[in-house]
Amino acid sequence: MNAVVTPYPRVAAGLKPLLLLVGIAAAVAAGVSVVLWSRGPTYSLLFANLGTEDQAQVTQALDAAGIPYHMDPGSNAIQVPSERAFSMNWLTPRPGSLVMSAKPPSPSGRP
Repeated sequence: MNAVVTPYPRVAAGLKPLLLLVGIAAAVAAGVSVVLWSRGPTYSLLFANLGTEDQAQVTQALDAAGIPYHMDPGSNAIQVPSERAFSMNWLTPRPGSLVMSAKPPSPSGRP
């Protein structure tokens, strides 16, 4: 008796279309998630190695301006979306403190 051993069990004929649809749905979901992930904002470094007080001042100013940011607790780095990083000159580091203007620039760059 020579029995042929297949690595995959036989699937009932009625389940094949269902499994095909599940596979297609999983592939589409994976593709959509990759596209959405790649369209997220890219973050650039704004400040690194800030002291606790300076970090608090910067995050308060960013919160007040409605600017999203990420903080890295290991390096105390603050990152902002790249399209906003170059307009962030209203946050001016000075030795021992940070001086912030009362009003950040508009996102369009106009006063």
